[in-house]
Amino acid sequence: MKEKLLGAQHPDVAMTLNNLAVLLKANGQREAAAQLYQRALQIFEQTLGPEHPKVITCRENYARLLKR
Repeated sequence: MKEKLLGAQHPDVAMTLNNLAVLLKANGQREAAAQLYQRALQIFEQTLGPEHPKVITCRENYARLLKR
């Protein structure tokens, strides 16, 4: 719904993807979480720049997934 309303490349869509990835990871769905983190990162980096705090938070979340 949010993607239709705001567009596929909106930072709010990326935040939703990041949050869904957190939930998927918590439920043991690591591959699905990884895909969402990758998509969220791509959107965040393109729209906010690589140094933005939301990019860094998403990278940290993704790194924690990969670490375990």
